[in-house]
Amino acid sequence: MLNTESLTAEIMIRNNTYLSILAYFIKLSCPWYLRAVLYRVVLQPLLIGAFLLFIVIIALLPTFAHNTLHRSALPQTLFWPEILKEFEANFPTPEELAHHVEFWKAVFSQYTRRQIILHDNTYPQVIYAVVDLDSSPGIRVALRKYTRILLQIYRKEQAHRLEDLTSEENRVYELFADISEKGKFRKAARQRIRAQSGQRENFMKAIRRSGLYQEKFEQIFAQYGLPLELTRIPFVESFFKPRARSYAGAAGLWQFMPATARQYGLQVSRHVDERYDPFKAADSAARLLKSNYDTFQSWPLAITAYNHGPGGIQKAVDQVHTTDIGKIVVSYKGANFGFYSRNYYAQFLAAAYIMLDPDRYFGKIERLPALHDENKTPAKQ
Repeated sequence: MLNTESLTAEIMIRNNTYLSILAYFIKLSCPWYLRAVLYRVVLQPLLIGAFLLFIVIIALLPTFAHNTLHRSALPQTLFWPEILKEFEANFPTPEELAHHVEFWKAVFSQYTRRQIILHDNTYPQVIYAVVDLDSSPGIRVALRKYTRILLQIYRKEQAHRLEDLTSEENRVYELFADISEKGKFRKAARQRIRAQSGQRENFMKAIRRSGLYQEKFEQIFAQYGLPLELTRIPFVESFFKPRARSYAGAAGLWQFMPATARQYGLQVSRHVDERYDPFKAADSAARLLKSNYDTFQSWPLAITAYNHGPGGIQKAVDQVHTTDIGKIVVSYKGANFGFYSRNYYAQFLAAAYIMLDPDRYFGKIERLPALHDENKTPAKQ
């Protein structure tokens, strides 16, 4: 005898199963359901993953922004806005120095040692000529030529005969179009024509040599909480030549004078000269720069004081009544504040900007492998 209750229950279960399957297929045919499934299964995990990746990048960004060696292995475009923002916050370019920075960028990256740039030493954007030593009659001929042209322009201007300018005189006249200084042509002729050799080859060699030291330099400067871009100073001081020595007696990668070296803990004697120890000198340079910054609360002044001395910069601040390096360069007339001191910060900016993206200027340059502390003096490169 059949159990009618069991049979009825089994039929109901089957019917419910069929109804569930039918309902599922009906839902699959509904656009609103498909959109909900797509969002939950595909889009929602992607959005969550993207958000988590964004959080990781933001968390790591300050670390990479302060470590140019690690950052170089990653896409530059990923970090460039943050790098540039932080760099310009620490090392601004005053309007008065914008042309100086561009001039030194060109000296470091465009012109070779066989090319001599004849320019105005106050307004470096005024470039009279680039003398090629391999094809020109020489620098003295060019210097006499442009001295004569400047004096001719001055005389014709005084006589209100500018319509009589020759084509070359007119070209030089136009170089000064944006400069309003009184008597500018006479002053330029008598005081300011300067010859600067290109440094492209030296800068390229310096990039190669910097691989020996840069990682350790950055570690030393990081210990003092200093911007790592300060480790570009040896590009300006010595082109990373470990045995560099200036005519004034400064020595080593960081070009310490003997008295300053001793003041910041380096031994300098007939038998021992730690200015030639790149890492000990880097530690002393970091402490010197930190001291300068503590005094002036300005990296442009602290960097300029590395060259001109904190006492000299304090005199400039007191005389001009400003801490604006641009105004100091234009207005300060200190006896020892010459062309090199006036241009020191601009040279640093030019070198530092180039080293933010050196491949753009030189292509790929293979750097020498980093030195270990126990092997501080490399073979001659």
